[in-house]
Amino acid sequence: EEAGVLDETNIFLVSDHGQRNFTRFVSLNVELARAGLIRLDGDGKVESWDAWCMTNGMSALIYLRDPADKALQDRVYALLQQLQQTGLYGFSRLYTTIPDLTMDSGAAFFEGVGAGKPHEIEARMWIDHVKDDSKPLVVKPEQAYVVTQILEAIYQSSKTGQPVFF
Repeated sequence: EEAGVLDETNIFLVSDHGQRNFTRFVSLNVELARAGLIRLDGDGKVESWDAWCMTNGMSALIYLRDPADKALQDRVYALLQQLQQTGLYGFSRLYTTIPDLTMDSGAAFFEGVGAGKPHEIEARMWIDHVKDDSKPLVVKPEQAYVVTQILEAIYQSSKTGQPVFF
């Protein structure tokens, strides 16, 4: 307004993930530690772990030290089901497979949500949420998984000094 160009100005707010109002904060690593899947030393620092949670936006990914250990998979899955059933932790779905993100898989982030291209639908949903935050802005598991892959590649590349491809 002060510069006299308000009528010619476009303002863009951008985001790389969804947003919702939060009513509580949950640390699944605390629950994994209570279950003996993360072990702490006398100072409360992680000494070793069998399962570890990393959050990304409004998703959480559980990593297993030994993904091939079926007994560990079953133990962690049972714990997560128990936590889910309490209703206290705010998650409604458990995914146990890595999503297929190849171009032929049909893993579109926004399918069947009105007409338009996926990026247009995403932009429309985001704008609607900004105007009325009671409308949820959903982050699909595929999106969270891709962002986590990118972040892990960044960490690995900074550690090794080499490019990381996935």
